[in-house]
Amino acid sequence: MPSTLKRSRRRELTLTRSFTNAIQSKVNPPDRARPVDVKARDVFLSDRTNTQSVAQVSQTQLIPRGDRKFSLSIKRQRHPIHSLPREILAYIFFIGSHDDFMLPVAMSHVCRSWRIIILHTPSLWRRITLTPRLDMWAERISRAKSCLLDIELLPWSHPLSRPLFLDVHTVQWYMHLVVPHIGRCRSLEISFSNYAPYLWNGALSSCCRSERSVHAFHLEELTLQYPANDDTKEFALFDGIAPRLRKVTLDGIRLTWLPSLFRNLTYLDYTHRGFTKGHAAVFEVLHMLQVSSRLQDLRICFPGQKKEILYLPKHPLPEGVVCMPDLAHLHLRVDGADIPSELCSVLNQMTFPSLCSLNLIDLRRSPKPFARLSYFFQGLRLPYLSLNALKLENGWFDARMTRSLIHAMYGLQQVEVLGASASDLFVPGFTVRRWDQSGFFAERIV
Repeated sequence: MPSTLKRSRRRELTLTRSFTNAIQSKVNPPDRARPVDVKARDVFLSDRTNTQSVAQVSQTQLIPRGDRKFSLSIKRQRHPIHSLPREILAYIFFIGSHDDFMLPVAMSHVCRSWRIIILHTPSLWRRITLTPRLDMWAERISRAKSCLLDIELLPWSHPLSRPLFLDVHTVQWYMHLVVPHIGRCRSLEISFSNYAPYLWNGALSSCCRSERSVHAFHLEELTLQYPANDDTKEFALFDGIAPRLRKVTLDGIRLTWLPSLFRNLTYLDYTHRGFTKGHAAVFEVLHMLQVSSRLQDLRICFPGQKKEILYLPKHPLPEGVVCMPDLAHLHLRVDGADIPSELCSVLNQMTFPSLCSLNLIDLRRSPKPFARLSYFFQGLRLPYLSLNALKLENGWFDARMTRSLIHAMYGLQQVEVLGASASDLFVPGFTVRRWDQSGFFAERIV
């Protein structure tokens, strides 16, 4: 039988006035004041490039939706820095990244446009200064893409924590990240300030393998410094392959001086830390200079030792005198009470016909002239015509000896003396341009 709940007839669908008004209010709202969106205002103020005030933001919330875009385009002013081309901004960031390796990270949080520029400039991420945040440095290496890398392992400390103590395991952990990228390394700098055993083993052992993966095809600059080192082990780096290497700074390390590695050097800063003494040290340094005969800038230092060799008898080398035809700048540093006899013997076996400037530096600021000063200048083969600049510091200066030396140098144009007064050195033909308590600077009268 038919159910009693079934409708007898179907009702027609009709829209009441209240329902119609509700739909219209949702589709086309009336022009009335709207409350300020606090979340939108906070997002707006977080962008540092905006120049609107909080009051202006509140006013924009009162504008109808249709006219708000036009009103913002009038009231919002664009900062002048955004008118610079992206290439100029990228170059500014690149210059700043030389002083602060975290600058790309800080600048990428300023605004969206700067972040896009920084993320698409691989050269900003090429500097890798190893710290405990190895995950961050791995990300920077990937952001550098195919750009050459500048790798640094330096003494690191945080302002709110103690200086980080580096041991052999920590150093090996750091180098494990960068050794696979030695082939795209442009510069490598490793420096240790604290003493710990076998630091060089942890840092360089993976670079001494006979594999193609350690060949430094793009390496141009190498800096290895560890003054407190007491390990006499000799390292043969990069399987002897670094064809672009031009600049080397060594202090407290012994390297196998391979011709394939150091033949094309133009700059060498070498500090001999006493791994060898006497004639052995002289032979070692002269062998290095024979291999790197294309040097243009040479800096040598023999630090003072507890048991110093007072005199080395003349012992001619079987290879003869070492000639440096391209050497233009020579810096000799003394860190002791007198000129080391090894340094005198090395200079006695060298010639440099194209030398332009000679800098004699006294690191300890000795008040009196060195005892071996006359012996040093007697064996020094100076080019009297090409040398045009001479600098003497403290223990290197003796008034009578310097006066006779200047008379013999016909091409000398500039003389700088530290630790003496202008009255101590009066040479006809020269005029003093600057003098103070530290010394004076004189030029030849044209």
